[in-house]
Amino acid sequence: MLRTRTLLSLWMFAISAALSFGALSSSAIASEYSPPAEEADRIQRLSAAYFEHLDGGEYAEAYALYTAELRAMIPFDAWRRDERRRRDAWGALRRRDRVAVTWYLDPPDSPRPGLYVAVDYVSDYAELAQHTEFLIWYRAKPGDAFELTRHEVNAVAKSEDGRGLPHPGAPVGRIPYPNVDTARAALAARMDARKTDVDGWTVFDVPDQRARWLFTPAQHPAHPSMVLFAPIERNGEWVPGLDIMCGSAPPICQALIEQAIALHERLDADAASSAPSSPPR
Repeated sequence: MLRTRTLLSLWMFAISAALSFGALSSSAIASEYSPPAEEADRIQRLSAAYFEHLDGGEYAEAYALYTAELRAMIPFDAWRRDERRRRDAWGALRRRDRVAVTWYLDPPDSPRPGLYVAVDYVSDYAELAQHTEFLIWYRAKPGDAFELTRHEVNAVAKSEDGRGLPHPGAPVGRIPYPNVDTARAALAARMDARKTDVDGWTVFDVPDQRARWLFTPAQHPAHPSMVLFAPIERNGEWVPGLDIMCGSAPPICQALIEQAIALHERLDADAASSAPSSPPR
């Protein structure tokens, strides 16, 4: 399984996350789908228009292509500020190549049924050693308009000695293990990691690092995958952070993120309710 990583500065700040998906298995797709020529052309034109708006600083026009749910979760001003900051850091765009288009019809465990289209790109920016990204377009049923439900980016900056190092402020993964099994074994061997099992999930809490690791149940569509919750520093403040290692199709990994967030918040709520109250002063 290829390594998959994402960082969410806020739980649902999915647009600016860094996520690269591994090879897809045949079981990841609910049914075969061969797009008609007009749909393939529509995706190509929508993707080109989206990047034309972003590259030209037309942020309102680009933002309007997102789903209503995503726009409701991510305020326009915050999204525009983050996009401007990242593009200033990346330098001039020299090339962008589309490398793959993958169609998913009603993938299992996706947030909702419908057609998902993942469009992958490799780009060349002046200040980056590597830049990859993908878009995911969605429509609920034939005849509906396609809307952008995700834009994921992985950016690696150039360093003075020529090695690729994470760019300050760019979304990068913080999982130090090469695969899920290695991570699980390493955490099980740590004296400072507290292990619990919750509804089939394996959970490791590392209090000193304020970190929580969630490993998928064996029957989960994304298994084996894992999610790390640990705070990150952004603009001088500590905010919730999330990294994921997932080798399934993008919609399945998106569903995994949402499920992991729900479980993480439930565990926090349970811990808060069971904590002893302070005696009156």
